[in-house]
Amino acid sequence: TLFRSGMDKGLSKPITPGKLHAALADLPGTPLPAPSLDLPATPGAEVNLRILAYLAGDDAGALQREIGRYLDSLSAIHQEVTGALSIRSRHALGKAAHHMLSHARMIEAAGLTAAAEKLEDAADFADDEELERLEAQMAAAVAALRKTLARHHSPSVPA
Repeated sequence: TLFRSGMDKGLSKPITPGKLHAALADLPGTPLPAPSLDLPATPGAEVNLRILAYLAGDDAGALQREIGRYLDSLSAIHQEVTGALSIRSRHALGKAAHHMLSHARMIEAAGLTAAAEKLEDAADFADDEELERLEAQMAAAVAALRKTLARHHSPSVPA
């Protein structure tokens, strides 16, 4: 029934705001509007909040909640990475790094994307010292991204 109703498109990873918008715009029916919220400027931050703004619609409070949800998810995924590293599970580390990579690509966070790619690539073969170094790079990228997003997230709006 889904196929007969027109749901015959696919979206390959990495899913980016541009790919998602293009795929949704190709669906029959009402044209996909661009979010009308003014996106906050992120000078030098190398992030794109368009997907979060799209999820929020025209509600500034909803954008704050989406940013809060993203930050919560970012913390949970980073805990997956550190947990996998602490128990020396290379499979779990690679899986968690891949999860972080997908999350970073969603908002085009270049620094975190690079760190997650390196850790995912090294998870199977690097020695423990190298993995620790790469996780430290990821932790720094996560902290920088959290700082960038915190400028756009009002703590008065529940996440």
